[in-house]
Amino acid sequence: MNGHWILPPARSENQVNLQAYLTTTVLTDDEDYYEWETDEKVSSKYRTGQVYAKLRPESDEVPWGKIVWNVGVIDSYAAFL
Repeated sequence: MNGHWILPPARSENQVNLQAYLTTTVLTDDEDYYEWETDEKVSSKYRTGQVYAKLRPESDEVPWGKIVWNVGVIDSYAAFL
């Protein structure tokens, strides 16, 4: 408000650290922007598949996978399996 942060009292050390960081950040009228960083590569586009591949654990392909994840299977049956 009026160029200053209005924050609730901190209830943990992490909140104290976050609030200390925020209150030392200078607010400007510059246009905001965002970036996504995956594998140390910066991009202005968010790619769901890329993030999913990074978050999920890699594992070997199982022989029964195509039976369960068949595009012709009704969604509710696939979710049940």
